[in-house]
Amino acid sequence: MNEIKSMDVMTRAVKQLADWLLTEPNDGNPLCFAGPPEPTVLGLSRVKMRSIAGAEWTLIAGLQEGWLTAEQGAANFWRIAKLEREEVAREEASQSDALAVLEMLAAEADAGTVMIPSALRLTIDAALIKAGRKEAPVPVRHITINGGV
Repeated sequence: MNEIKSMDVMTRAVKQLADWLLTEPNDGNPLCFAGPPEPTVLGLSRVKMRSIAGAEWTLIAGLQEGWLTAEQGAANFWRIAKLEREEVAREEASQSDALAVLEMLAAEADAGTVMIPSALRLTIDAALIKAGRKEAPVPVRHITINGGV
């Protein structure tokens, strides 16, 4: 039911956009095309527009030919946005699992039961600190006194 309501809102928004694009901004009269689109340059098309009063100008826009209506194009946009949100949610869920594995590996290395190269250990520690799963080390100053132990 919620999707049907959002589709009605989307359809209304698409119609409002089309009306806005095809209305002369100064007097509110409808516009019409004064000729076919010119060749595309850098993904932008040029189209001659004509008002009721006869004034002509060139509209530069990213126009594309296709079999989709404005409603279908907008529906595709919302579908892709929904898929993107789902993908981000899956990635966020897998990030916490990956951090748990890194924490277990770091704990094993601290206990001395597993040996990992120091560069890998530094990388793991940096990832855990950045994720807020581990405290950053406190800086320590080492002093060597000549002749001392």
